Amino acid sequence: MDRETKTITTPLDKHVVVIKSWITGREKRALVKPFTEAVEVSVGAGGKSEFKSKEAGSVIEKAANLVIETIVVSVNGKTEGILNLILDMKSQDTDFVVKELDKVSAEKDFTKPEPKQ
Repeated sequence: MDRETKTITTPLDKHVVVIKSWITGREKRALVKPFTEAVEVSVGAGGKSEFKSKEAGSVIEKAANLVIETIVVSVNGKTEGILNLILDMKSQDTDFVVKELDKVSAEKDFTKPEPKQ
């Protein structure tokens, strides 16, 4: 499926990153899956539901990596090894990319300017 993309340039090293401008319902489900798989639900005393988190730290890292792998199309024209290309950038550039990806995964309209704070 052809999809609209957005090109962003990182502030420090000027990496050109092409990202999807929206995600599909299937992709959204896949991005949530690490969290749903990490929760163990059981019925405790008195029929009360109990929730336990398994390996919370690794789940967050897995989900963050999945966002990068799902939404980034290319980095400086390269389409292979996207995750490593993003993670090997200076941390400020990585943070910039992740912030843009969060807008897409949260389904914010990137065509509208960010509100001034």
